[in-house]
Amino acid sequence: MPIRINLLAEELHAAEVRRRDPVKRAVVIAVVVVGSAITWYFSLLAQKGMGNASVTRNKEQLAAIAEDAERARAALNGVTKLEKRINQLNSLGTNRVLWGTFMNAMQRVVMPDVPLTQLRVSQSYEIETPAPTGRVPLPATATEVINVSITARDYGKASDQLYDRFRKQVMADDWMRQLLADEKGIVFDSFGGPTPDRNSPDKSYVPFTMRMNFKRVERR
Repeated sequence: MPIRINLLAEELHAAEVRRRDPVKRAVVIAVVVVGSAITWYFSLLAQKGMGNASVTRNKEQLAAIAEDAERARAALNGVTKLEKRINQLNSLGTNRVLWGTFMNAMQRVVMPDVPLTQLRVSQSYEIETPAPTGRVPLPATATEVINVSITARDYGKASDQLYDRFRKQVMADDWMRQLLADEKGIVFDSFGGPTPDRNSPDKSYVPFTMRMNFKRVERR
């Protein structure tokens, strides 16, 4: 009777033994881990290179726009200064119109026998900040207070009371009448005694001080 030997089964058994060999399995695992580590390392190097290239590119872009940004900043500062100057000119223009027109009005009402020796202007602002009501603060208001003090000389006779005629003439001017306060628009602060004129010894005058109170105007 012939003897049959299954060589394929023996080869499969040998392969199974080799596959189950722990040393070989450990070597395979180590090779896989080292390969993964090397792959991760080179991946990090590639990312670092890409990051450095991006940083360099951004630096070049910043350097390219730095000059334009500096010009824009200088232009913005110029615009800010120009706006401030315009506001100052507007304020100055308002005052020039006021006092220029005032001086023109004074030229219309001046009297030969009542010369002015001094004119003093007081222009101030009373700031009032309202109490907050809610989250939105209310804007502050500024009340403009203007007073004009005039020192003059009355060369007329005592019975003429030229100082009072001068007061009435000022109040009769259309422009003055619009701006003077409704009550006590013009008041006399002081009177002096008859005083000889040093330039004309045969003349004498009565010095007086007259105050003009303008209407209070609220500014915002």
